[in-house]
Amino acid sequence: MRILLTGASGFVARAFLERHGSAHDVTILGRTAPSGVACPLSLATADLGDPSSTADAIARLEDGPAFDVILHLAVSRLHRHFPETALDLFHVNVHSTALLMDFARRTGVGHVLVGSTGTVYDVPFGHAARESDYLPPKSYFAATKQAADSLAAQYRPLFPVTVLRFFVPYGPGLRGRMLNGMIASIGEGRPISVPTGHPALTFSPIYIDDAVAVIVRALDERWNETVNVATGEAVSLEEAGRLIAGRLGRELLVERSGTGPAPYLVPDVGRLRARMPDHAFTGFEDGLDRLLAG
Repeated sequence: MRILLTGASGFVARAFLERHGSAHDVTILGRTAPSGVACPLSLATADLGDPSSTADAIARLEDGPAFDVILHLAVSRLHRHFPETALDLFHVNVHSTALLMDFARRTGVGHVLVGSTGTVYDVPFGHAARESDYLPPKSYFAATKQAADSLAAQYRPLFPVTVLRFFVPYGPGLRGRMLNGMIASIGEGRPISVPTGHPALTFSPIYIDDAVAVIVRALDERWNETVNVATGEAVSLEEAGRLIAGRLGRELLVERSGTGPAPYLVPDVGRLRARMPDHAFTGFEDGLDRLLAG
């Protein structure tokens, strides 16, 4: 399969390359190809935060062989710095998606898979969001990802478009994310922060091997829909902290803050289970053991 891949240095995309890259002919659309990945890769140099750079790179790709799949996993890493980084968020998350969908249409790409996020939902605590739910997101980052999802979905009458909304992927190799930040804090004896008078952040993690397995199944079966990617297991921040502290042999320190209600990131996963009834998803405690071992 000839694949055009964005976001190759990201956690999920890199894991896909490490496990399955050698089985495909992969071209990276981005600034650099990831180092240390033991599979042959081609590079179409582009800065997805620069619209002209992205457009120029895509135009050059039109002169080569057609791609079977576009695997669009790029995401702006600057979501914590809005509003200064609003244009980067828009160009990487939305504009590059629009360019790639049009490229797919014009060149006969047979399938596009877009990586999205569970933060597109803004739902009440305890409500398991379904793929059809729509509530205005509370952040610019989430709004750009929701826009990209919607734009991509308009092409479904023309060719299969898969949108995978990942909820808290984790596992060995994780960097700069919530869980490895908690592991560092607890290991160093620093407290975790939870709101006073409100439920703490509750999330449904997905172990990296399972996240990659979902991508592979979606590519093999050419899913033409939006799918939540999580286990459905609800884990609170405090529960995760206790499990981590117990495994590290540390005391869990909790700092109460005056912040408002935390997000509830536990989706309905009925659609995913129906698509993959034979797959045994990794439970959080088992996955946490693997993360700490790795």
